[in-house]
Amino acid sequence: MRRFTLGLMSLAYLSILSGMDCQGTMPPACEPNCGPPTPGSSLVIKSVAADAVNDQLLISGEFGDQPGSVMINGITLTVKSWGTPGPIQQIVCDLPREAFGNVQVQVGTEFSNIAQLTKWELTLVSKTRIVASSPSSGEHNIEFTNKFIIRSCLNNLLGASGNFGAFASVSRASTGDLNAFGTITNPPAGGHTAQQSITYSKLPLTFKIVYPGDMVDPATDRFSASNFVCGATRGSGGGLKLLYSVAGFYQVTDSYSPSPGEHGTGYATNTYFDTSEPVLFFFDGNFNIVAGSMVAKNDPNSTLEWQQAGAQSPPTN
Repeated sequence: MRRFTLGLMSLAYLSILSGMDCQGTMPPACEPNCGPPTPGSSLVIKSVAADAVNDQLLISGEFGDQPGSVMINGITLTVKSWGTPGPIQQIVCDLPREAFGNVQVQVGTEFSNIAQLTKWELTLVSKTRIVASSPSSGEHNIEFTNKFIIRSCLNNLLGASGNFGAFASVSRASTGDLNAFGTITNPPAGGHTAQQSITYSKLPLTFKIVYPGDMVDPATDRFSASNFVCGATRGSGGGLKLLYSVAGFYQVTDSYSPSPGEHGTGYATNTYFDTSEPVLFFFDGNFNIVAGSMVAKNDPNSTLEWQQAGAQSPPTN
């Protein structure tokens, strides 16, 4: 059984950067020119990103020295800082963990161009089947199901030539579940006169997304996922790249027959799907993530599956 210590997990918010290696620092949100300015407006959004680590929206562009307001889908956000006027001025706002849609800046009666903060709800199911070797018999299975809420501004991918990228993040509102089931039977051994049955079952779990610097307490964070996206391009070859790792506890019960007094219940913690290299989730022409599956490298009994994830508020300009 492969052991995995939760306290060693130290990963990652998501970023998407085409043609680059994964980095541990936050890159620019989306390249300049997310959308053309409204004719006559001096307010220009050049960059939008969801900072999921701090639950913030980062907007870069030209907004002047008079603070105004920021809206997403018409809902006014709390502005934390307006930034210093210049070619790359940054506004920082609080951002609800599931918010997405049209982002616009207003100062007085003047409105900026609109950039879309696109959202995907990507469900990943990783399955591992472990079959006992003779003289033992039976099998046990571990299944991780994660529903990742991913957000990114992809406006700059529209009409671009070559490889262009954007920043993305996985919200802390993402959810997960871990299931374990099956029984392995071992013949008498180690001084026992009875055969041993090991049964695997599910525990009530608390799920947590792990980012750099996050503390992981195995006593409370019984199921954790870490993930890191490092690539996005336009067109038929475009998509998100994701490094994916999950770990958690499940219950293990030992029993012996015909010796009912010999038994025990304990817990095991494992990672059964850890991508050693990025998985590419392809976009279709509308920036939906296309359904797919893969087999883990060097482990034919571990698979990863996902259904189509529709792009909510895809880029339009």
